[in-house]
Amino acid sequence: MDLPSIRRIFFVFLKDYYPENWRLFWPYSVIGTGKIACPVLDQLTGQCYESDDGENFMRIVGLVIVALIALLHFYIAWFEIFAWTTRGPEIFKSIPAELFEPTTVLAANQGIYNAFLAAGLTWSLLIKDAKWKINIAVCFLLFVAIAGVFGAATADFKIFYVQTVPAAAALFCLLLSRRSVKS
Repeated sequence: MDLPSIRRIFFVFLKDYYPENWRLFWPYSVIGTGKIACPVLDQLTGQCYESDDGENFMRIVGLVIVALIALLHFYIAWFEIFAWTTRGPEIFKSIPAELFEPTTVLAANQGIYNAFLAAGLTWSLLIKDAKWKINIAVCFLLFVAIAGVFGAATADFKIFYVQTVPAAAALFCLLLSRRSVKS
């Protein structure tokens, strides 16, 4: 049994059990003749994609990674703005505990920048036009990757693995999927 057959069975099930909402899940625009007008229709954005092979999958994987990176940066922003003096000494054992209170303003400033990165990545997920969604995500992922490289070079090399590697993975997925989005 091939993938399109499995999908048809799944959507027939949805049509029978969820008659009012089944079209939300239907990936094909079928016109009276039964021909496929749009091979892959993103129901959230209304965008039509040329193929349903790995490119659409890569786009979805890339956007999931973008969401995870945004959540990470929201957490980092919260930590640096609100929990620097309380949780900071527990997490950053290499920094003397007496330095956390005097560096609260510096940490909050870093936190705001992380909040901006998280907000930009979240904004990219909310854009309806698929090309612009990817373009804005790529822009903010480049910011994250560059910040990760700088942090790895100047502070702690673990930052490279926490920021740059996930951003590079998302960039890879999104740039591979970019070809499949129709204008």
